[in-house]
Amino acid sequence: MKTREERFWEKVDKNGPTPDPAVYGAIGPCWMWTASINSDGYGNFWGGSASKGDIIKAHRIAWEIQTGKIPVTQVLHKCDMPGCVNPLHLIEGDQLENIRQMKERGRAAKGSKNGNAKLTESQVQQIKHVLGVGGLTQIQLADAFGVCRETIGDINTGKTRSHI
Repeated sequence: MKTREERFWEKVDKNGPTPDPAVYGAIGPCWMWTASINSDGYGNFWGGSASKGDIIKAHRIAWEIQTGKIPVTQVLHKCDMPGCVNPLHLIEGDQLENIRQMKERGRAAKGSKNGNAKLTESQVQQIKHVLGVGGLTQIQLADAFGVCRETIGDINTGKTRSHI
C-alpha cells in the first residue's frame, strides 16, 4: 500500500511553467497538480482515511510534507498559480497578506469583473462625465443608474472605480 506522500507526489508534474523572474524572482518552475482541481483551480487531494474522506487542498499537503507541520493559517502561493504545489513557491500567511498580494499583483477583480458590480465601465465613465460638468445631483444620478447615492459619492471621490 502506498504512503500518503507517495500518493501525493505521483499526481505532480514538476515541469510546469516558470513564473516571470521580474515579478516573482528566480523561484524556478511551478510543480503542477495533475489530479482533481476545484472551481478556483486549486488541487484537491483525498488526504484522510477511507472512512473520513477528507479532501484537502493539494498545496496545503505540499506545505505539510515540506515543513513537517500542519499550517495554522493559510498557505499562500508566491507564484500566483493555484495549481502549483512546489514547496519553494509556498509560504504561510494570513488573509490580510493574501489580499495585499492580490492587490499588489493586480489579481483583484476590478470594475464590472467584480461579481458584486452593478455598473459597467461605460456607465461609470458617464457618471464621472456628468459629475464633472454638473447638472445632476448625486441622488439624481443614483436614481438614473439604479444604485445608492453612496455609490455615486464613492465614484466621485475616487474611493471606488479609480482605475477608470
